[in-house]
Amino acid sequence: MREHRVWKEGRVKPRSVDGMEDVYDAFCTVNGGKPGRMDLIEWQRLCEDCGFFEPDKGRRFSPDQADAIFSKVCETQAKDCGYVDFRWLLDLSAEAKGVSYARLCKAVLRSGGPR
Repeated sequence: MREHRVWKEGRVKPRSVDGMEDVYDAFCTVNGGKPGRMDLIEWQRLCEDCGFFEPDKGRRFSPDQADAIFSKVCETQAKDCGYVDFRWLLDLSAEAKGVSYARLCKAVLRSGGPR
């Protein structure tokens, strides 16, 4: 597990943002999933519903990038992640899109949850 998490070294743990855990919980259960556990399908849905795949300043965040980020953050054998790892998913996604973590969180909160 140590080797899997080496990418975190030197990075600041993403902070919790008010309201974000509620959005996370809503997406966790959108397709009959488990509360407090987000799988890859639910993560892809969040990325789509929140507009992550829209062009932003000439950059494009693709479904393949979303999948790669999910695989990077989650344990190699895990099929889902909790809220703390969800924040890491958002942090790495913000980096991939070339926006701040705070800006990406605002976009997620504006989405209002699953459609």
